[in-house]
Amino acid sequence: MKRLSILITVFVSCISMYAQKKMSIERLEDGVYSCEDRKEFMAIFRCKNDMKLSFTSDLSMGEYNDIIRIEQDSVGTEIEYKLVLPTELAGKMSLNKRNITVYCEGFDPYILTQFNDQPKICRLYKVSDPYEIMQNPFYATLQKASGHYQAGNYNDAKVQYNIAKQAPEYSTENNERALIDSRLETIDSLIIWREKADDAYRRIKYVEAMTLYGKILKLNPNDIYVMEQNRACINDHSTDCNNYYKTAEELYNDNNLSEAEIYYQRVIDADCSFKSLANDKLRMIGTIKENRKNKNNFFSYEYHKDVPIGFSIGTCNFKKWGGYFTMRTNGDLFKLTRMEPALDMLPEANISFGWTHKIVAPIWIFFGPGYTGIGQYTMRKSGIEKLAENPDEELENEDYSLKWYNAVSPEAGIMFKMWHINVKYTFQYRFALKSAHEDIIGKTRHYIAIGFAW
Repeated sequence: MKRLSILITVFVSCISMYAQKKMSIERLEDGVYSCEDRKEFMAIFRCKNDMKLSFTSDLSMGEYNDIIRIEQDSVGTEIEYKLVLPTELAGKMSLNKRNITVYCEGFDPYILTQFNDQPKICRLYKVSDPYEIMQNPFYATLQKASGHYQAGNYNDAKVQYNIAKQAPEYSTENNERALIDSRLETIDSLIIWREKADDAYRRIKYVEAMTLYGKILKLNPNDIYVMEQNRACINDHSTDCNNYYKTAEELYNDNNLSEAEIYYQRVIDADCSFKSLANDKLRMIGTIKENRKNKNNFFSYEYHKDVPIGFSIGTCNFKKWGGYFTMRTNGDLFKLTRMEPALDMLPEANISFGWTHKIVAPIWIFFGPGYTGIGQYTMRKSGIEKLAENPDEELENEDYSLKWYNAVSPEAGIMFKMWHINVKYTFQYRFALKSAHEDIIGKTRHYIAIGFAW
């Protein structure tokens, strides 16, 4: 029994002699790494100069070394190990699953998983001996402060850092003093940003909230509360963007342009991923509205005692030239189709077209060429006809022939448009193709018209 006790004691002593400690690696805030256009990022490991570190990557195989280079600098009583690593490769191997193992004599290896980042990012890590820290109240306080900071408990972290400032080591340890001062200044900013970000999130100002959350995560990527808030904010922002754009498209397709404008503008104000499409649609809506505003159609009833049947249709634009078409006639023209000739009939047809132009709202002028045609029956007696029922009575045969007189009839006039009502006055000058027909066709004609515009 005594021999067994001795063996157990020796075994425990051996285990204690060769046991390794666990090192502490804490990620601090990120910085910027200048690497031009190369797809690289840097990781800096800072430790006391009595800790000698070495690094390996599980992606290094054969002649390929995943760690591009390692630089070593002395900073006071500390050493900085600067690792440069690629962020991507030309091949299909993913670098997001890279594992970096940190070695230090007297400590167990420390594995950092999924060790990759965006190009030009500089990560900063602090490597320390947690057992040494536990034995020193100053470092123990800093450890507590760092834990609160990493967890996002900034008020508690601020208390611990202020306690550490009262220790003698604050005056002698330059690096720790710089860290404490920097953290206290950073904490004040983080508290303000988080309050503003939460307030913006409550007010549905997602872009503002995401910007502030992003600033916080850049300084403290381990803040779980901010990570969750930012993730929820991104989801809500995406949902709202999709709903805004979907509603805008439905309103646009229904030709409800004013309402569609509101939702397209919300897409832009929310800085959605498809805001460029919303901008294009807003420009299209603006063009459509401008065209509607600048273009007005009109239809009017044209009147003259000789041609009481007439109409005119056209456009009166605010900025560009418009056009019109006019047709006028009378009832005698329709009698021609019923073959009812009479000497007092004067069938007339008048057609014109031309251009409209705004002088000053609500006055437009118009002018254009036209054609006028007037018909007239003449009668010719062609012999004597005896009636069968009364042979003693004789009648002369009457033959009617229709002559058509033509003229070129340019016209000009003025139009007033107020609201949806338009009134027109037209002056027409007639050039008979034959001077002998001037008496029938006439030289001038005046028309009035009234109608509506839309």
